[in-house]
Amino acid sequence: MTGTALGANSGKSTRTITFKNEAHKKFYMEYLQKCRYQDVYHKALVYCLGLNSDTRDHVDRIYDFKEGYVKPECLYEGWQTSGSMKVVRMAYNLYCNGTDKDNEEKKKMEDARALIKKRRAFIKENYKEWNFFNAFCLTTEYPERPICFFFEFRESSGGNIFDLINNKQKCICRDGLIKEVTVGNFEECAFVNNREEAVEILGNIAKIFEEYLNNEGLAAVDDYHQCFSISFRRHGIPSHLFEKSEIETAMRNADDRHNNQLVVDEDGYVKIISDNKDGMLYPVCLECWNAGNNYVGKFSKLCTLDEDYKYCLHGWLRYLKTGRKQYMDYLTEEIEEDSLISQIKEFYNK
Repeated sequence: MTGTALGANSGKSTRTITFKNEAHKKFYMEYLQKCRYQDVYHKALVYCLGLNSDTRDHVDRIYDFKEGYVKPECLYEGWQTSGSMKVVRMAYNLYCNGTDKDNEEKKKMEDARALIKKRRAFIKENYKEWNFFNAFCLTTEYPERPICFFFEFRESSGGNIFDLINNKQKCICRDGLIKEVTVGNFEECAFVNNREEAVEILGNIAKIFEEYLNNEGLAAVDDYHQCFSISFRRHGIPSHLFEKSEIETAMRNADDRHNNQLVVDEDGYVKIISDNKDGMLYPVCLECWNAGNNYVGKFSKLCTLDEDYKYCLHGWLRYLKTGRKQYMDYLTEEIEEDSLISQIKEFYNK
């Protein structure tokens, strides 16, 4: 459903703005006010960036609202999809064309591309010599869970097509070095059994990575996730199987003023995480509910409860079978609820 708003045009007339949905409208109203100017170029920029959920979530990586300049290096970051890249390029083109800052912005984009090219060459030539052993030296003790988190490396945000063809991937291994391993065979990889521990280690990896770049006079990569990321596999038997009533309680207790996401953890418990970028680090995660849409909370009718329960069951069964992350936004097959639960329980009896 689209929304509309009235916009001023030189103080003489009004025009109706058509929005893709409420999330688009809310984004436009909020971020246009953060721009230093509310001229047609900034309106076009904000309108375009609000069209896509990925660009909305990463808007501060796309444009600096305080200083008023674009961040073209975002086009090479790991969160980008083909759709979000098209939106960013369209937004940049509308913003830059015809403004007094046109040449300045184009120069910044050219400089950013040159820096990225130099960075990529340095990373490709030197990553085998880097050591991240100290990233795993933590002072906090974390409880172990039935899951293994390990740390992948990609030379660029797009990865390497030859690695995919040859069933290979690069990971940080137990000696701290980045090595090529066969997909599914992670004996050499350094791994931990706790999500919070993995997130802390990834932060340490980023610091070491930045140091290698800075020592060569290269600016640090703003989004280190384009080179390093956390992956996981199931490791052991979960202790619990969630029920629909638990999902209902979690949805009812959620705060609709925030973006929320329903996930299933490695022990088989459901929870809702709010404004959290780590949703993809759970065995099963559903599509995020945008704030203010009344999908959750004490005033919600919880109209998606039955569907969400079914998604969680399907995702949980797939996770138990494959040991891999399951992002559930649609079903590829229909299995009766009783059959799903029966198949799931087989894994608990092994």
